Amino acid sequence: MPGPCFHTTPTFVCHFGEQILSIWDKTDVIKVNEVELEFLTGSNKIDDETALSLWHPNLKLLLVTLGEKGCNYYTKSFHGSIAGFHVNTVDTTGAGDSFVGALLCKIVDDQAIIEDETRLREVLTFACGYVAITTTKKGAIPALPTESDVFSLIKKDRRRMHVYYVVIVFFFFLSFFFFWCPLN
Repeated sequence: MPGPCFHTTPTFVCHFGEQILSIWDKTDVIKVNEVELEFLTGSNKIDDETALSLWHPNLKLLLVTLGEKGCNYYTKSFHGSIAGFHVNTVDTTGAGDSFVGALLCKIVDDQAIIEDETRLREVLTFACGYVAITTTKKGAIPALPTESDVFSLIKKDRRRMHVYYVVIVFFFFLSFFFFWCPLN
């Protein structure tokens, strides 16, 4: 794995990166954001190859959070992405912490979730919804939502996506109709 030190990196940052990497192989779950991914890998690419350069044999789950775009997830058996939620962001303070907290509260009693992609996707969708709501108010603690707030956001977003797909299908059939049945 590439190290976090480059010829332009300040010494204290190099030392901090080396400390992070010294315990890296002891972790089961790692969550980094885009900036941390760049810092730890030395690459400005946010892609699977760069993320997987952080993988180690003992790792069970690697997460790369992408702000309002959601997150990418990687396990030994599968990987994918979860879309973020569109909200009116006011303050991102505590966003990463709230994501991790929401994730951990869902997997702490059932770590087998990490091995089941359907269930993991549900948990990560919950975590993305949780963090989205957290960013809609000023301050980290006052902005933390309830579980029902998160489920409401997820339900609302699924309805929005359903309408989006219905519109796409409608326009597909409409264009098909006009292509095959021209108005003469």
